Amino acid sequence: MKKSLHFLFVLLFVSLQGLQSQNTEFKASEIDIPHQKFILPNGLTLLVHEDHKAPIVAVNVWYHVGSKNEKHGKSGFAHLFEHLMFNGSENFNDDYFQALERIGATDLNGTTNSDRTNYFQNVPVSALDQVLFLESDRMGYLLGAIDQDKLDEQLGVVKNEKRQGENQPYGRQGELLTKALYPKGHPYSWTVIGEMEDLDTVTLEDVQEWFKSYYGAANAVIAIAGDIKPDEVYKKVLKYFGAIPSGPTIVRPEINIPVLDSDTYQVYEDRVPETRILLAWNTPQYGHREDTHFDLISAILTGGKNSRLYKKLVYEDQTASSVVSYQSSKEIASNFVTWVNVKPGEDPDKVKEVFQSEIENLIQNGPTELELKRVKAAYFARFIKGLERIGGFGGVSDRLASNQTYFENASYYKTVLKYVEEATTEDIKSTAQKWLRRGKHTLVCNPFPDYTVQETDVDRSKLPELAPQKNSKFPELERAQLSNGLNIVLARREGVPTVIMNLMMDAGYKTDYLSSPGTAELAMNLMDEGTEELSSLEINEQLQLLGANMYTYSSQDNSNVYLNTLKQSLDASLDLFADVILNPAFPEKEFNRLKTEQINTIKNEKSQPIAVALRVMNKYLYGEGHPYSNPYTGTGYEKTVAELTRDDALKFYKTWIRPNNATLVVTGDVDMKVLKSKLEKLLGKWKKSEVPSVTFNAPKVNSKNTLYLINRSESQQSFILAGHLTHKYGAISEIALEQMVSILGGDFTSRINMNLREDKHWAYGAGGLVMSNKEERPFLVYAPVQTDKSAESVTELRKEISEFISTRPATQQELEKVKTNQVLKLPGQWETNSAVNNSMSQLVKYDLPDDYYQKYDQNVRGLSLGDIHKVSKEVIRPEAVNWFMVGDKAKIIDELDELGFDAIIEIDADGNPINPLVQLPVNDLRN
Repeated sequence: MKKSLHFLFVLLFVSLQGLQSQNTEFKASEIDIPHQKFILPNGLTLLVHEDHKAPIVAVNVWYHVGSKNEKHGKSGFAHLFEHLMFNGSENFNDDYFQALERIGATDLNGTTNSDRTNYFQNVPVSALDQVLFLESDRMGYLLGAIDQDKLDEQLGVVKNEKRQGENQPYGRQGELLTKALYPKGHPYSWTVIGEMEDLDTVTLEDVQEWFKSYYGAANAVIAIAGDIKPDEVYKKVLKYFGAIPSGPTIVRPEINIPVLDSDTYQVYEDRVPETRILLAWNTPQYGHREDTHFDLISAILTGGKNSRLYKKLVYEDQTASSVVSYQSSKEIASNFVTWVNVKPGEDPDKVKEVFQSEIENLIQNGPTELELKRVKAAYFARFIKGLERIGGFGGVSDRLASNQTYFENASYYKTVLKYVEEATTEDIKSTAQKWLRRGKHTLVCNPFPDYTVQETDVDRSKLPELAPQKNSKFPELERAQLSNGLNIVLARREGVPTVIMNLMMDAGYKTDYLSSPGTAELAMNLMDEGTEELSSLEINEQLQLLGANMYTYSSQDNSNVYLNTLKQSLDASLDLFADVILNPAFPEKEFNRLKTEQINTIKNEKSQPIAVALRVMNKYLYGEGHPYSNPYTGTGYEKTVAELTRDDALKFYKTWIRPNNATLVVTGDVDMKVLKSKLEKLLGKWKKSEVPSVTFNAPKVNSKNTLYLINRSESQQSFILAGHLTHKYGAISEIALEQMVSILGGDFTSRINMNLREDKHWAYGAGGLVMSNKEERPFLVYAPVQTDKSAESVTELRKEISEFISTRPATQQELEKVKTNQVLKLPGQWETNSAVNNSMSQLVKYDLPDDYYQKYDQNVRGLSLGDIHKVSKEVIRPEAVNWFMVGDKAKIIDELDELGFDAIIEIDADGNPINPLVQLPVNDLRN
């Protein structure tokens, strides 16, 4: 029989006495854990260590699988599976703990970390066969014993374990640190215990897949230590484990140490008495020489009363209650973590300064020889003392199994001990400087304040009355004109740092009627893509340097050059603004690029239900040959845009971008006299010329109660758009119209939205509006609805429209609600220069009086219910409504056919008829 290792312990412990005075030095070569290694035919690794000092045996089973092997969305699974392994197997379907307790087991448990899962127990040597039976049964014959009840039971246990951990002081620290140190997708970027939402998705199929993937014999190591003989143990292990399959091949993650390019910082609160300041770095993987150095660095900082941080902060300054540091060694990347708990009443910032200063001193100068000797001795002593035990953490079986699992060498501990023995003060300094001067994460936990509640006498049975509402204020407007006819409208707002300029030309998409669809859009988009002196990129760079933004664009009735800049950079911004207006180069290269982009935009519009409906509606609401009959989006048609040339864009500019066809709307802290002088100098040379007029002939509406259907196969919703033309802007009371629309379909609580969304749940949002055209404009209702409620939604919209001017008109309560809402939001509506400028632009567009918005508040307040009823009957004509629907024809056509449309016509995404699906006899669709 070999001499017991117990005698070695005795000798080593004796030698530890008087260590400091005798300068005892430990040698890695003197430490050995005798063992025999066996590889079973199925790949299972067996390690056996004899120790006959007590009639017990330790059985330690390690599986090389941990949380880093989990799939995305399945965090916590490795740990959950560890729990399931204690709930019985096919041939012993009983609780594992109860079985082991009946045979006197000690040091009994299972644990999971990022890299491995282990199960261990110490039992009387007479119970070895039972333990091997139980361990082999759950390794090879587990799945038949796991059912949904057991899975649900352990899910509940694990969730409560997670709650219990998070309920502890500083309980969120681990999760916050994990997510801060590892980027999303890294195998260590989730915690071992996992996320609640991931645990909720676990299925029995997941359990089976995990077991089959990782619990094969070839992915396991069994270390057995105690009062046994190696050859006898091998026979027993072969007997119980030999028939278990090896399992599949396993792909293991590579070493992956994230580098933080800069320091990161995070603060959270917890119900704790002390502020904790934690610093963490990413460091080398487990088993690396420098990983071992960090164990020594940790001990130098916080290992005992003579450690640097304890001595300074806890013992001398007495500003901290505790200091901690450790190297969290892991297989593909490690972390060095240290923290200080600040005593209540002390200044955390000052403590942090000392804390970091002590760490920086170690980084800069390294440890002393005495410090290094002391922590080396402690390291060796801790290792040797652990070997007194055959099982448990740090015991013989644990050391052998871990080294075999991680390094495929049960004696790799000798290499690590050698690293410790060989480490010099210069090595420690070098490692510290290499890793601790990289980016670190600071995590601060502050005590949650001890808040109290105050008793009040608030009556919560009703809402408080509104305080007296102040009238909204809209700035006074000033007007001027340059020598070339350019009109200027200014709203001076002192003390505001921005200046907004909107140059409005009377042009826009309606001018495509005189050229080709898509021209106004393309020409204006091209206008700021280069001048005679500056390229597109140079313009953009100058704007960024000035803190400015500039856009050139078109809408239905206007073309615009828009500038948003800062008062301090106004002069330079005006120079650039004028250059774009006066000297656009329309570069051929940029023209071709934007032309291609516009064609792609058209294609995208045709794929989007709302956009395609807007593209086709004008053709059927206005009829061919009308200035508004082209696609409402302004992008035109693929064919017409493809045929456009640079000369078309240039012609648009020369025709429409003229000072006598423009108004410059300005908002900001600028004096009109000064502004006019600047503009005269910059834009006075802009030459005026005759501008064509756009004639708005009467719309040629040739249908009513007709459904135009655009087929969109496999569409999950049908988009419904319905309406007819109504009066041009200003021909009726616009303020009354706005409130009418709000009641019917403009607000969240409007009738249409409350019906289709809140009551029926058929739509996410539905409503109504009147489009913003200057001339005759569409009154519309809309609803994107689930496919199987397409016909029903048409019926509901018909009902809402017709009843609004008949049996269920707007009520006084509805009017007061929308009036109050409109009035109360006015002050916030004009908070910014941009918002004021937008309202000013409406004044210019619709030729409203300068005091329109000064009186707007009063005019809204003065609306009567009679005003709403009057405008409702003027605008809403249920018999004139045409319908546009984008949806899956095959799923909706039969129900639509029963709704009594005069006609159902299928059209393509450009509005061209494909074929009439249903053509009901009508006498005269024009009437």
